[in-house]
Amino acid sequence: MPSKTSPSKKDMCNINLSSPLDSSINSGHCSNPIFMGNFVEERTKLHTICVIETEKTKRISLLIGASLIVIAALIVIFAPIGKEVVSYWIGGSLLIFSAGSVGYKRVLGKTKGFSVSADQNCKK
Repeated sequence: MPSKTSPSKKDMCNINLSSPLDSSINSGHCSNPIFMGNFVEERTKLHTICVIETEKTKRISLLIGASLIVIAALIVIFAPIGKEVVSYWIGGSLLIFSAGSVGYKRVLGKTKGFSVSADQNCKK
């Protein structure tokens, strides 16, 4: 039966972590090379999973945005006679929703010649 003794001072490790994509600095000190090898391997797996999930989220938002643009175009094209104004409003709102799902923070529009603009970096 293994004894329940506390680890010795030389086996103790001190590691400070942040999230995988955080800009803060990770620090650590450990004299046990086996522990450090396992730590680096597991941290690499965690970082890989984080990057994969971030890219999945981006792809899904692009798919949603493209779908909303197609639906908006179909609503405007196949609007019943006499309901064109309502279809323009619905199509315009779907375009704004699609821009938001893709990541645009600001969508601008002008009349008298029709101009639309979108901005991802909303800096004042």
